[in-house]
Amino acid sequence: MSDYSVSLSNESPPRSATATPIIVDQPKSTAAANLGSSRQAIPLPISPQSAVNVLAQDIPAECARDIAQSLVTTIQHQDTIHRLEADTLARTNEKLKVQIATLEAEVAHYHDDPLCPDGFLPNTGQVAATIPIGMGYMRPAKWIRQRDDGQVELLAGEEHNKVPYVTELYTDPSYNFNGPVEAMPSWFFFLIHGPTPSFHTLRSAVAELDNWGDITEIERYRHLDDTKRELDAKLDQVHAQLFLAEERLQGCHHRIEAARISNKVRHLEGRAHSRFQLGRKSQPRNRTRFNPLCKRFDSGESN
Repeated sequence: MSDYSVSLSNESPPRSATATPIIVDQPKSTAAANLGSSRQAIPLPISPQSAVNVLAQDIPAECARDIAQSLVTTIQHQDTIHRLEADTLARTNEKLKVQIATLEAEVAHYHDDPLCPDGFLPNTGQVAATIPIGMGYMRPAKWIRQRDDGQVELLAGEEHNKVPYVTELYTDPSYNFNGPVEAMPSWFFFLIHGPTPSFHTLRSAVAELDNWGDITEIERYRHLDDTKRELDAKLDQVHAQLFLAEERLQGCHHRIEAARISNKVRHLEGRAHSRFQLGRKSQPRNRTRFNPLCKRFDSGESN
C-alpha cells in the first residue's frame, strides 16, 4: 500500500453568496507531496482538473475515495452557490417586473390611442399647418385628409372621436434668405400660364415633392387665372353691349329731334314742371362711352 494520502482541511474557507468559488488546481508534485496516511473527517472541495491530475497517478483506493468525496463536496458547494445566485436573480427580476408595470401604467393611454382613421394619412411633412389649442398655442397635426375644395382636415391624434380641424391649404413661405424674394422666372411663368399640357407637366413635377401646400398653391393660381380670364371676357362682352346701347340711344334721340315730336305735343309743356312730375326726371347727365378699340370708357356729356 502506498504511503500517500490526500491532506484535506476540516472546513472550507467562507465564500460570498454571489461569488463563484475559485478552486485552484494543484500541481502534480504538490498533490503527491500531500498524500499521506492520515485522512480528514470532512473532505476539502477539489476542482475537477486537480482530481484528474491526482487520479492520473498510481494512488491507493482510499485516496481515490477521498478524491471522489472531494468532488461531491465541490458539487454541493456549486449547487449551494447556484441556488443563492438563482434567488438573487429572482429578486432582481421581481424588481424589474414592478418597474415595467409602473412604466406600462404611465404610457397606457398612448397604447389606447386609435389607429389612423379611415381616409386620413399620417402627416410626415406634407402639411405645415397646425391646430390651435387656445391661449395662442398651436399643435402639429398627426393625421391629415385633403379635401376637393382646397382645404385640409387635421387631427392631433390624442383624443377619440374628435371633430377634425378644417383650414385652408397654403404653401409655407421662407424668408431666411438674404435679400428680397426673387421674381418668378420667365420659364416658370410660361408653364403656369401656358397651355394645358405645359401646366400639367409643371403640376406633376410639383406633386412629386409631396407637399400639399405647394401643389394647392399651383392649382389655386391656375384656377384664379382662369377665373380672371372668364371675367375679363364677360366684362368685354358687357362693354360691347353697353357701347351698342349707347349708340342706339343716340340714334333714337336724334330721330325724335328731327321729327320735331315736341312741337306736336307742345300743350304738355306745363305738365313738365318738376314739382308735379310723378315719374322719373330726364335731366342731362354725364355719360361714359365705351371705346371698343382701346377697351376703355370715354367721358362725355349727353344732351
